Amino acid sequence: MKRKPKLIATKTKVFAYGSHQNLEFVGKFDTVIETRDKLTNATIYVSKGTSGNLLCYDTSLELQILPQISRLSTGNKHELLCEKYKDIFHGLGKLKDTQVKIHVNNTVKPIVQPHRRIPFHVRKQVEAELERLERLDIIARVHGPTPWVSPIVIAPKPKSPGEIRICVDMRLPNQAIQRERHNSNYR
Repeated sequence: MKRKPKLIATKTKVFAYGSHQNLEFVGKFDTVIETRDKLTNATIYVSKGTSGNLLCYDTSLELQILPQISRLSTGNKHELLCEKYKDIFHGLGKLKDTQVKIHVNNTVKPIVQPHRRIPFHVRKQVEAELERLERLDIIARVHGPTPWVSPIVIAPKPKSPGEIRICVDMRLPNQAIQRERHNSNYR
């Protein structure tokens, strides 16, 4: 018979993405998590509500659920790598003179989404940023109709509160993009 783990009170603060309010925890407990091939010890935090479960990156690595992303150990190795490969570590990282084929599921109907209102206090910044991105050839003006239209989303840069970041909400178009199958070591 499996016994229920005893919850231990915790003062750990965890914030949901984009939230400034920390999650309320009922408690925490230590346990063993296992997959078919691996097992590891982990601390489980129990929160109020009915949200799903999340596994942290380190536990996912130990269980070999996710492939390890190359990590640089502490020290100045990243500076050495940047110096060694300085021909690729400059500029915007734009892939030039290459045509990419995106496989689109033609059964998904294109959607023209309405634009989102841009707050008045950042409109001049948005216009200036769009002009800058166009000047740098990161974005291009489209003349005439297009089957897909996605709204831009404006967010303040966390480390530079006076600056903005322009993102595109690609959730709906991404539903039409088919993944390519590659021979890879990742499973």
